[in-house]
Amino acid sequence: MRCTKKTCWKSSKKTLKTTLESSSPVCQCKEHSTCQEYLSRITSSPDRREITWIDAETCGGPEWLSVEDMCEFARKPLPQMRTMGYVVYDTDLYIVVTDSFGTGETSAVTKIPKALITQDLRLTGVIANEGTN
Repeated sequence: MRCTKKTCWKSSKKTLKTTLESSSPVCQCKEHSTCQEYLSRITSSPDRREITWIDAETCGGPEWLSVEDMCEFARKPLPQMRTMGYVVYDTDLYIVVTDSFGTGETSAVTKIPKALITQDLRLTGVIANEGTN
């Protein structure tokens, strides 16, 4: 169910436009809890993925970098990351996964822009508990 209260959506016009154009907009008010729907979907039919993606990287802080350090950093390849988890939310622009969930709660949630994804594998199969045949 989609909330129609304008106060529920993020206030930025750009964010509002993007949210309203997405296939599954997320209501920001507590009285319309799509979060419970997401958790229910995860627990009833988990969509597990292994996602390989290229991460952005920053070098330096408040200090100055030497030209040599800047050149060395510029030539270094971007880090390749691998994330495994349960799909919480999936749009044309990004995918959101968590690695653990329980009754009414999840662990950390990772949002990965799809433009950075180099491989997206759907994990299938059942892992048996030890001691079962």
